[in-house]
This record gives sequence, C-alpha cells and structure tokens, in this order.
Amino acid sequence: MKIIVTGSTSFLGRAAVKIMTQKGREVIPFRHSFEDETERLPENADVWLHFAWAGAGSAGRSDPGIQEFNIQMTLRAAQKAAELGCGRFLFA
Repeated sequence: MKIIVTGSTSFLGRAAVKIMTQKGREVIPFRHSFEDETERLPENADVWLHFAWAGAGSAGRSDPGIQEFNIQMTLRAAQKAAELGCGRFLFA
C-alpha cells in the first residue's frame, strides 16, 4: 500500500508516518507541499493523508490570506490524489 503524507513533520503527520512505516506500508512523506517535489510523487497511490496546514496558531487561523493559501493547497492535493488514483483522501 502506497501512502502519501503531506505535513509529515507535523504532530499528526509524524505519528502517522511512524505507525504506517511500522506496519510495513510504503510511505512517501512531504513536509508541506508536494508541489516543490513533484518528482517524488509515485505514478499511483492508495491513500493520501493531508496534515499540512500553515498558520496553525490563533493568529494564523485569523488571517484570511493564510487560510486562502491552506484551502488552495488542500484543493490541489485532493486533485493530485484523484489523478494518482487514491481511493482515500484524509484531511485533518
């Protein structure tokens, strides 16, 4: 099973990568955006775990520009997941 994880260094992402790796899954981690490293994307994947989110503090949550960025990145991740044939896309 191939699992892409965006936000792999976040609290949730780090734990997910550790657990999935221990279970023998093939994990392709990205710190934030996959767009900076598209050459690392596999030709297909089963699952995309999207934990990347900028401005997680209260100031960031109140900033419309940061939230627009997050929404656009999430939409692009979901689109790319569909292109790769991911049967599941989890966003937290």
